Amino acid sequence: MTYRDLALPLIARNLSVIPIQPVSKIPLAGWGVTRKTRDLDQLPEGEGNIAVVADADTLLLETDNLERLTTLLKNEGAEIPRTFTVESRPNRCVFYFRHTPKTLQYGKNAHIPGYFELRAFEQYVVSAGSIHPKTNLPYRIVDESEIVPIPDKLFDTLLFLKGEQSKLVEKVRVQLTAGQKIGEGEGRHYAILDFCAKHAANADVYDDEALQQLFEDAMEFNHANCDPPHSAEHVASIVNWFEGKEPAKRSIKLVFGPAPARKSKFILGPRGKFDGLFPKGHLSIAYGSSGSCKSTILLQMLAHIKRGEPFWNHPTEPVSVLWLQQDRSIDALHETLDRMNLPRDFVQVVGRIEERDVAAVARLSEILKEHGQPEMLIIDRLDMIITDRRGPGILKTFTPLQKVAEGHACAIVGLWGSPKRMSTREAYKAPRDAATGASEVGSMAATMLWCQQDHETRSIRRFHIEHRNATDESYQMAFAGDDGWLHENFDRMKIGQLSRINPIALVAILQQSVLSRIAHYQPADVGFQKIV
Repeated sequence: MTYRDLALPLIARNLSVIPIQPVSKIPLAGWGVTRKTRDLDQLPEGEGNIAVVADADTLLLETDNLERLTTLLKNEGAEIPRTFTVESRPNRCVFYFRHTPKTLQYGKNAHIPGYFELRAFEQYVVSAGSIHPKTNLPYRIVDESEIVPIPDKLFDTLLFLKGEQSKLVEKVRVQLTAGQKIGEGEGRHYAILDFCAKHAANADVYDDEALQQLFEDAMEFNHANCDPPHSAEHVASIVNWFEGKEPAKRSIKLVFGPAPARKSKFILGPRGKFDGLFPKGHLSIAYGSSGSCKSTILLQMLAHIKRGEPFWNHPTEPVSVLWLQQDRSIDALHETLDRMNLPRDFVQVVGRIEERDVAAVARLSEILKEHGQPEMLIIDRLDMIITDRRGPGILKTFTPLQKVAEGHACAIVGLWGSPKRMSTREAYKAPRDAATGASEVGSMAATMLWCQQDHETRSIRRFHIEHRNATDESYQMAFAGDDGWLHENFDRMKIGQLSRINPIALVAILQQSVLSRIAHYQPADVGFQKIV
């Protein structure tokens, strides 16, 4: 069946979908949890599989052992209600639910390997009508019911089981470390499961020979550490959960030659001793919600650098720049350059990469080598190459990415799409945490550039720079006329005063403020050359 044929009944249920390669679980290039759709016209033509993504409306309860999960839930007085359900194989299915205030507040995925995976955010499952890569049989709908909100009792019980599982795993680890065997009722199942999760296999996924080897190793562990040992059938049921899943990610090995010599330490030089912006050899972040002009302000900065003019009162000198367009298409970047009256070859651009997390970091290192190790790499957007944007997930990608910055003596500047929060930055104990709500972004970034749109005036943007070893800087700029550039304005006015200006007065002040500056900022007067 075509992608659109498979997606039509799913989109009719208000589900977000992504196209999957034929007879596979791998998304088509350019698609994933950060690029999904409910619009049939956006899907490609042709045949393949289709997947549903857990988003702000929908969460997915997947089980590889429905019989056992049902028993565990029943023991705690919970049950799975009737809702839209898709089966991949007997005893393996996915229950579709709507989010509730409780699940949205929890804000995380949860799982017990071998029993269930609660996919609440930014994960996907292959859905009805697709062809299973192992059996070559279609995923089939086993319950056509409407999608219902997940009951609080069911959700609470799943989290309770998750907590009990974690306690048992820690307990059996202590016993095994002490050389003790795991007895009946003491967590033999979780001991074997924990062994399998840590098991290293020479394969991209656990399948065929690798799966058989995992079973044999698990049986050996079972007989050596469980008294009495579990049956082969029980061990097989544990091992089968790993079918088609990737082994634990290994650390990537990054190899660098001698770092290229750089004339200066910063992209924007210091005004004093320590307040330079975007140091070479370090990772920096420009963050803000959509419409806050993250891309525009960096392009404008590059234009000042090319002209040899100060930017935000910081001295500049020529730099080599590479721009990775990860978010939208290169055509979208061209539209921004057209709006700013900049030539389309103003900056060297590469299109999005398909790798994620540490694999993406390795690819970025290769790209830097392929393009002559530029002094600056701008990633628009960095958050889209990270699958787990909670603290630990961010840290796993940022740590090797910082090594790439050091190894290439490159200022890596990642654009980060922050959500439109109702709360203010002051809701966070540290302002740097406002990018994601996690401290890991701020702790790893050298320069933090916060971009914000004033939603009352619409035209004003505020930029706040947080240094590691210098006083913060703040600037206010606004669009004026039709040149597509941001102009400095309201230099001495307090932010709180802006909301008290009526629209007519605001226009008058804006015109007066920027009239004398337009000629200075007019990009048409500049003979731009390609930044290599």
